[in-house]
Amino acid sequence: MKNILLVFAFILPLTLGAQSNMSGISAALNKGDAATLSTYFDSTVEITILDNFDMLDKSEAKQMVAKFFAQNKPAGFSLKHNGNSKNNGSEYAIGSLNAGGKQYRVFILMKEEGGKSIIQQLQIEAN
Repeated sequence: MKNILLVFAFILPLTLGAQSNMSGISAALNKGDAATLSTYFDSTVEITILDNFDMLDKSEAKQMVAKFFAQNKPAGFSLKHNGNSKNNGSEYAIGSLNAGGKQYRVFILMKEEGGKSIIQQLQIEAN
C-alpha cells in the first residue's frame, strides 16, 4: 500500500503539470495570443501552418503564429484528444480551432522538460 501511494505521489504532480500547461496552451489558442503560446515553445519549433512548413527559432515561430492569428481571428479552440507516449516521454494534443470563419485542425507535440511540457511541433491545417 505504501508503495502505491509513493507511486501516486510522483506521478500525480507530473500529470497535473502537463494538464495545467495544456490549459494555458488551449487558452492562448482560444484567444489568438501568440505571445503567450510562444512561452510554451521549445528553443526551436517545427511549425506547419496550412501549406507553410518550417523549423524556426522561438521568436520566428511566434511571428509566424501571430501572422496567422492576425489574418484569421480566433473565435474558439476546443481540445478533442490528448495523450502521451510511454516510450519517449512525449505528449500530444489534437484540437479544433475556429478562426476567420473556418475550422482548423490543430496538432501539438510536446516533450517534458524541467517539469513543464514544451511544444516541439505545432500544426494548423484546414479541415
